[in-house]
Amino acid sequence: MRSTAHGLRFSASASDYTFATVADGNRNGVRTAELASGIDRVLSEPELIATHFAGVAFGFHEGIPDADGHAAGSLDGVRIGASRLLIVNADGTATSGTLYLRGRGRSQYAVRILGVTGRVRVLRYDAIRNRWLDV
Repeated sequence: MRSTAHGLRFSASASDYTFATVADGNRNGVRTAELASGIDRVLSEPELIATHFAGVAFGFHEGIPDADGHAAGSLDGVRIGASRLLIVNADGTATSGTLYLRGRGRSQYAVRILGVTGRVRVLRYDAIRNRWLDV
């Protein structure tokens, strides 16, 4: 409704990430430098995903491959670029990337965002079949 880019800014916090809602302040996209200077706005306080979903954190359980079938390489669950900004633009496009969420036991999910269309897919790792499945 506001015809401006909005998104989430992820910040490393111990073994997890906090996230905060952000908005473009000058219609040129959300930029890290402009967030620091106050041109782009932070709309919410940073919070952990566990605040809303007990036992859930961004990351991988040991030994689970990423959604492309490769060894995870690191346990980092926020894979949306170096700026750690997930932005949705007024034209429907978005930042491409994948957010990996681990839960209690060995539950593992992936939220994949396709930037060109803004399409979002949710995947669940099936440990018995050793593969990712659409939810």
